[in-house]
Order: sequence, then structure tokens, then C-alpha cells
Amino acid sequence: MSFFNPLYDRIQQLIGVKQNFEEDFSFLRPSGNDHLVQFCFRMISSEYLELSQYDQQHFFLLDLLEETGIEYQLDVNGEFAIFTEKNKKGVKTIQSVMDLRNESIAVIYYFGVAKPCLQLNSQLMQSLRLTACYLNPSTLKTVSQSLSGIRSFQYYFEQSSLIFKEPVVMKGSLKGDIVPDAYQIYCQQFSNWFNIIQLSGHTTDGSQGVMTIDANGKLQIDICRLSSFLKIIEKVFSLLNDKYHFILDKYVNSWQGDPHKNSIMVCSCPIQVELPYAIEFLENLSKTLTVGKKPLNLMGLYERISPKLWKIFITELNTANQIDLEISTQQILIFIHCKWSLPMLDKIESFLRNNIAANFESLALN
Repeated sequence: MSFFNPLYDRIQQLIGVKQNFEEDFSFLRPSGNDHLVQFCFRMISSEYLELSQYDQQHFFLLDLLEETGIEYQLDVNGEFAIFTEKNKKGVKTIQSVMDLRNESIAVIYYFGVAKPCLQLNSQLMQSLRLTACYLNPSTLKTVSQSLSGIRSFQYYFEQSSLIFKEPVVMKGSLKGDIVPDAYQIYCQQFSNWFNIIQLSGHTTDGSQGVMTIDANGKLQIDICRLSSFLKIIEKVFSLLNDKYHFILDKYVNSWQGDPHKNSIMVCSCPIQVELPYAIEFLENLSKTLTVGKKPLNLMGLYERISPKLWKIFITELNTANQIDLEISTQQILIFIHCKWSLPMLDKIESFLRNNIAANFESLALN
């Protein structure tokens, strides 16, 4: 049984049987409505962790309501939360299901006109409780294999003259017949700077729907069978879940012993990032990562250990979670202290691929 079968059933219940004109074609022709899914890493306050799962979900949604004004209603089993927005005539304009079954990753499904759904999603992403999951280029390429081909793509890479003597800029977008050949050429000849941030292509279920996959953990499609859409969603979820679990098991510090008596912290090994070329101004990179500017919103301190090695202590402004870095000319070590720092890791990985090297060697991040 697929992990997302219960979500499929819950969406069917929410939208209603009137949409189900053909077997498994409930959303094949959604009358101008789009499907949108956002993958988020969700933060639960530490004071809630001793509560039952249902109460944890309940207070999580209350915190979400307080921060965003958006009220999701929790199901009786505590696994899904529902939101419906109606216009003045009582017509449902947005319907949403939040899948809360995974302890770390929330999957938020929207059904409605694309623009209002995107606006609602943007509003939700302002919450401190939700952080969009990062889909790196490797993940995007893997997911794109579920499409009949790449129809268009966007790429973004911009080095700073503060960090490199001869910065490289490679950003833009392509669509049309040239896309398949151009995509292969860019991957082969410009791999160190070709940083994919969005892909789109037709689905393979015969609906001729166009799916767009964003690096910020968002998938959107106009026409598609619900079951086909959720198969792709499950693939993304599996990639993210495996990645986070691998990092938690191998790279996150943990406590051993009786928590009520004596216990010791077991320090895990750092994540190693091997760069394809040298960073030329290490101090300026250290400053960039600690000044608190958007989109990183990271503050911190840094110190020089040697002429070619710097130590950085970083704190996320909104959550106060921490990550430490050691940077040398062609290697970056990332030290993660707890599970709640994983969204920070996503931010740092995104920054590295956008501004340092689009392609690098890392067992945890590739």
C-alpha cells in the first residue's frame, strides 16, 4: 500500500464525488483549478514533545494560526488538517489538506485557482513553524525522470567578486524545442555552474498536463490524474525523507545514557563538502554567512584558525538554531548540533549551490 493512499482518499473526500466524472480522472479537467503541493520541514516547540501525538498536532496548528491567521482543522485521528476558503457567494475557492503523519516533513496539498493557492502558500511560509524543503539539482533531475521530457528550465548561479577574483555568473531560463539538447550540453560542459532551480515537463499519464518543480520544495500542475500526481509527490517525499534520515543518523550530535541521570553527548562527524575549485577570499565568505541579511537570515561569529582555515559559528535569526562551519580553500565542514538545524542546512546548501559551486562532492548532499 502506498504511503500516500490515505492522502488520496482524504483529498477525494474533501473535493467531493461530484468532481469524479471518470474513474481516477477526478482532477483530469479541474475547470481552471490547479494542484499545488509544498514540502515543508515543520518545527514543533520543545514543550510539546511530551504530549500525545494528537495534542502535538493540535498545538502546532494553533501556533500556525497565531502566526499566519490561517486556520487548519485537525482530523479526529490527528493525521491530517483541512483548510477551506470560500468567497462571498459561498463557493469554495481554495481547498487544502496538510499531511502531518511524518514527524519532520509536512506535505501541504492545495486545490484551486493557481494564484490564490500560491498566495496562501506564501503566507503559510512566513510562519516560524514551517520551512520550505530544498530540492537540490540532483533531486530535481531525479524527479524529472517521472516526466515525459523536460519542457523548460530555469537556472541560477552568481558568484561574488568579494569571494572570487574572477566571479562566474550563469543564470537564465530556456523553453521550446531547444530545451532537451541545451539541457544535456549545460549539464556536461558547465556542471560546476549549472544550478537548476526549476524544471517543467509533461506528465506521462496521457492528460498532457504540465508539471513545474521548484527548488523551494513546490510542485504545481494544471491537468493531471490525482493518482499520477501523488506518485510523483511520493517520489519527492521519499527522496527528502531518506536524505534527512541519513543526515540525522550519521551527522547529527546525539545524547547517550539516562536523560534523568548522567548522559553524554556523542559528537557525530561533520558533513564534508569538497569544492571543484578554490575559494579565494575566505574572510569575505565568512562575513557573508554571518551578517544577517536576506535570504539567509543568519548571524554569527567567525575566527581565523590559520591563513587557510576559518571557523564560523552561525545562528538562525528566527529560530535561534545553530550550525558551525569550518571553511578552507576547497573544503567546507558542516557541524550539525540537533535535528531542528536541518532547515538551516537546507539554507546553507542552497547558498553554496547558488553562489559558490553548483556541483560539489558530498556524501550527504548529493
